[in-house]
Amino acid sequence: MALSGRRRPMLLGSLAVLFLASLALSVWGSVHKPQINFFFTPLRFWELLSGSLCALWIEKRPAVGSDLGAGLGLGMIIA
Repeated sequence: MALSGRRRPMLLGSLAVLFLASLALSVWGSVHKPQINFFFTPLRFWELLSGSLCALWIEKRPAVGSDLGAGLGLGMIIA
């Protein structure tokens, strides 16, 4: 599903703000409350959001050369 117009920058901005907030809280939690940091889902949203931001970034890029990247990724998984 391709996003167009003003919706895409607004979505990217919202995800980036949530990513940075969750990452900052996670860094703080890893120092001050490590057990809560591990189990408290909002402090781990940054991990899921990083994948979401990458997917939105890749969506606009041409598929040229993706076979090489896929092969390298598969090779690293196997190794």
